[in-house]
Amino acid sequence: MKELNLRAVPDKRLKTAALESAYNNGMDGCILQKDSDAARKAADRFRDAAGANSAAFDAVASDEDDELEPHNGVEGCYVYTALAFQEFAKYGGDYPDWLFGMYQDSGCCVGASGQEMMCDLLGKQSASKKNSFCMFALSSMVTYAYRNHCGSGWYMGAHAAEMLEHGWLPATVFDGRKLGLLDTPEYNDFKYDDEDECEYAATSKWCRGNVPSILEAWMEENFMFESGGIVELGDDSGQALLDIAKRGGCIHHGSNYTSGSGGLDTIRRIGGHAQTDYGSDASDQCIEWFKSKGVNCSTDDFVKLQGQTWGGSWSGEIADADWPFGTDSRGRVVTWADVLARKRRGMKAASDLLMEVAAVGGWGWGPKPEGSWVVTRSTFQRYFAPEAYVYLPKFGGIPGVPDPDPDPEPEPEKSFISGTVYGEILADRVAIRGTPTVTIEPDTEPGEYIHLIEPAGVPGEYKFTRKIL
Repeated sequence: MKELNLRAVPDKRLKTAALESAYNNGMDGCILQKDSDAARKAADRFRDAAGANSAAFDAVASDEDDELEPHNGVEGCYVYTALAFQEFAKYGGDYPDWLFGMYQDSGCCVGASGQEMMCDLLGKQSASKKNSFCMFALSSMVTYAYRNHCGSGWYMGAHAAEMLEHGWLPATVFDGRKLGLLDTPEYNDFKYDDEDECEYAATSKWCRGNVPSILEAWMEENFMFESGGIVELGDDSGQALLDIAKRGGCIHHGSNYTSGSGGLDTIRRIGGHAQTDYGSDASDQCIEWFKSKGVNCSTDDFVKLQGQTWGGSWSGEIADADWPFGTDSRGRVVTWADVLARKRRGMKAASDLLMEVAAVGGWGWGPKPEGSWVVTRSTFQRYFAPEAYVYLPKFGGIPGVPDPDPDPEPEPEKSFISGTVYGEILADRVAIRGTPTVTIEPDTEPGEYIHLIEPAGVPGEYKFTRKIL
């Protein structure tokens, strides 16, 4: 099937509508094992690449050192997408609108969801106290070029195998400027940070495995997944799903289903589509919140956050008013709609709200990734678990790049007496007259005085300064 190409569509709303229509009408973006011998062979190839001892999550789940703290300290909450936004926020400015804002230009949902998944994994890894890795984005879709064909469709197992073999390619920008010292190789003016250019290269230029050798070698040297970093889901029990979330894992899944209208545990059938699970929340606060929204959830049948690559405003996206951003000082859950409303009224109001919620540190999921929706554990097990691969934040990052230093504190002004005075310089003394300006800073301690006499550029005129050191 010819690859869908929406590069010429500038309006993101039209692009979203076109993608949704294409998938609803059976355009293959993801080919499932149950539907294809090639997909089954791709899964077998992944098992060979992963190795017998690390092919399933339960084989690596004994590593307790991987566990993250519950998000914001709320027991049972293991949704960490906010970490990626927070890591970026360390460098100044507000949360970037484009993070988790992938818009496909083609039927490349396997590569696109893999790219957004890497943003999540990078945020968790860079927030870890165990290393000094730097947060950056986007992760280029170059892995998608290893399909060895041009056109729509790929397999979940093939993506997992290629990520193990080749690693991934990052972009080099944050908010319009370089972040860190990536030292990525120059290649024909290739723009690593241009999402559309990366997607076009992967789907239409390098799509028969023709990834430039200079990029391929650099990826394999710098950004490989560790052993056990990508595994099959295997056990899809509630406890296993929670364990994956506790370790910061994402579940990359393919299905003939996606979210129905409203994004709250509703399902509809479409053509094959790859999407991403970002975490689980079994906290009391989460259950109470989504029950009030009509979701039939419980501590056992907990809520799971899903990512979609059709951008914002698709029909299955969770409403901004249903998205829990955080808890304010009065114990009220602030929604993403509240944050956006304040942004529309002025940045300071939004920033004040963000700071208040951060200070409280209560329940909430932080900024809303575009296209998000939620399902319950039982819905996930029924519709999405069979084609799932687990990606854990176990891969090479950019070590040794410290956070940018904040603007240095200005030196406190010394008290001084200064002004233009008149006189003449004699052999052993200075004769002056005039009325200098006296400035005394309130915090200045008494100290040693120094007098400076400098010519002012006019005969008989001098600049006189008396400073307290």
